[in-house]
Amino acid sequence: CIPCAIGNYQNESAQTECIPCDDMHSTATTGSVNESQCILACLPGFFFNSTSESCQPCSLGYYQPENGTTVCLGCPTGKTTLLLNSTAESDCVGRFPVLVYHLQKAKE
Repeated sequence: CIPCAIGNYQNESAQTECIPCDDMHSTATTGSVNESQCILACLPGFFFNSTSESCQPCSLGYYQPENGTTVCLGCPTGKTTLLLNSTAESDCVGRFPVLVYHLQKAKE
């Protein structure tokens, strides 16, 4: 048997095809065996929070480039993001620019 790809499930054994999740839904991992494992497919910059069953933005210091995930990825050590719901590792910058940004805003 081959596990179903992300976005699909199969709840019966000995099947040759997987069943796709409904529109705007996906699975968090491969090998899903039940339709209940189809969760809201959050956009890049967001993750699916299983407690609230909703999409939440990635916090400062985190990013997510892909759809339908359950976690955000942390910036490399010594870096952070300037905004919530960042979508790329390139959004991670050294912490010093954050201080400069806040100092400039305080002067305005």
